[in-house]
Amino acid sequence: MRPRLPLTIPLVLLVLAACRDPDAPRPVNELESPPAGSAPLRPLTTRDEGVTDTRPVATRPLPPGLPDPSEPDIPDLARLARYVFREMRMAEQECPFVNPFNDPISFAFHVEVRDGRMSTVHLAWAALRTGEESRPLQPAPPELTAYAACLAPRLEAVAMDPSPSDGAYQPEYSYPGYPRAQ
Repeated sequence: MRPRLPLTIPLVLLVLAACRDPDAPRPVNELESPPAGSAPLRPLTTRDEGVTDTRPVATRPLPPGLPDPSEPDIPDLARLARYVFREMRMAEQECPFVNPFNDPISFAFHVEVRDGRMSTVHLAWAALRTGEESRPLQPAPPELTAYAACLAPRLEAVAMDPSPSDGAYQPEYSYPGYPRAQ
């Protein structure tokens, strides 16, 4: 009488062969250096710091319709505002913001620039706009404070080239309101 192989062994081998994905990323040996001419390897996600894409700004795919910060002959505030706006657009999934008010909301970030980086980023002020008037919000709504806290690490990770001059800036942004139903 011939010994019989249990049916589970061939079944396991068949499942293992089927689960092998030829397109799966290979593990990277950290002792190897990256190929010549390529950017250094780094994670695309670092959730510990709240930054989800650490690739240099120049290598990130940009959503259409964003103003270009490298445009020549624009003032430093406009250049910085473009870098901030670009990160706001690129972070829409990770850092969502929906205006909790019926009226449009305006706000500004306080940004300090040093050596081509945003070294300090925080919410400077917030206000509701009704018509031509603006009413300061003290304190700022928690949704806006959370939004600024979420964006800060992303903004501080941006290497700006060309960079605005070192100094403090307050770029201003607005979000539309949600009118009351009639």
